[in-house]
Amino acid sequence: MSSTESRANNRVGAELDTRDKLRLKVLATRTVRAIRIDEHGARLTALTDEGEANIPLDPGVNPARYFRALRDYLSDMFLNLPGGYPAHIGRWTRMDSLHREPGRLLLLGDSEAVVAVACSGALDARLAADVWWCAQSMEIALALLRHEDAPGWAVAPALAEYVLEFLPFEESLATVTDALGRILQPGLLDDDRVKALW
Repeated sequence: MSSTESRANNRVGAELDTRDKLRLKVLATRTVRAIRIDEHGARLTALTDEGEANIPLDPGVNPARYFRALRDYLSDMFLNLPGGYPAHIGRWTRMDSLHREPGRLLLLGDSEAVVAVACSGALDARLAADVWWCAQSMEIALALLRHEDAPGWAVAPALAEYVLEFLPFEESLATVTDALGRILQPGLLDDDRVKALW
């Protein structure tokens, strides 16, 4: 490793507790598909092929700085982009990497990255489920349901149910119209739910 890389790695992980870094390195030995970060609960949850793994975090006295450093560390560890968060998201888009490997952005524990993956054209059923595991919102549910293959995904009925539940609180008529078109696709809602909706 060059001295420049060493300085970058030291800077990236400067705000993290030694125990946090050790836990993350142990986590990286597994096949990690996605990461969620609960800043209020000071906990990182990883979705792996074996199930969920939880890591308690120690943000100390400056949580904002700590969580920025944490995401920088994840970027370095999983994407090999030291200090690249969040600027690397724009770099990935310019390099077309998002279209080739969109799932890698789910390893950052970042909501902006999750939305970027949800809107990517390179989704399959498993990646769509991983996106939904990362974050659940009307924006993400509709982004996923806009995909041509979405009705055939195992997660699609859950997306439709979520949209249906939060539809009464949506103020934009355009969003409501779009949402109805998405959730009324065949096979997403049972007949009773469709009748109740009408």
